Amino acid sequence: MRDALLHMYRIDNVWLKALSSLLYPDIVDKVSERMAQAQSFALDELEQAFEALGQEFLALVDSLEDVEAVKEYPHPTFGTLRAPHSEIVEHIVNHGTYHRGNLTAMLRQLGHQGVPTDYVFYLYQV
Repeated sequence: MRDALLHMYRIDNVWLKALSSLLYPDIVDKVSERMAQAQSFALDELEQAFEALGQEFLALVDSLEDVEAVKEYPHPTFGTLRAPHSEIVEHIVNHGTYHRGNLTAMLRQLGHQGVPTDYVFYLYQV
């Protein structure tokens, strides 16, 4: 379960840096630094790291002049992705939803009750 949480944290950091217009080598360096720290986090520290990352995303999205503006995301293996900011944000949300479902399944396999992961439950909370 820890590996799944760390994967989510890593990929969210990658996309935050990509949306911030960092180039791939710089993204690798910055995310590697964060992941080196996160490897030793206790669960409550990882939760705090996710909350801080969420605040970074909010600040970034608030700073975007046009969420539908198309940006290029060059990758050394996959080529260059051209997509509007809004679709990248949607991808990030979908990625997190997918893995929260994985975590819920893992909890159930360990004999614990899962938690609702549907977006609508988040909306009820906020």
